Amino acid sequence: MPLTPSTNPQVISDMGTFSFPMMDGETLVPVRVTDDTLQYMASRDHTHLDEPADLFDQYRGEVEAAASAKYDKGHEPGQAVIVTLDDL
Repeated sequence: MPLTPSTNPQVISDMGTFSFPMMDGETLVPVRVTDDTLQYMASRDHTHLDEPADLFDQYRGEVEAAASAKYDKGHEPGQAVIVTLDDL
């Protein structure tokens, strides 16, 4: 089952990582993406945004899609889905 965006818009930025919730039905699934992954996405697209929060906003949809695809391939319950360069 694909992950869907959570109705809880809370995003936490801490130590070079953005964390946010997605949903598998009624189950909350934590998702993480690093600033480095977002910077890679920006350089790939020749996007010039300096603030990591702006990059996260720009690429959130793509990160969510990558997280859902990774989750569907197999995921350990209770573990965060961590989106990396290999998932893009």
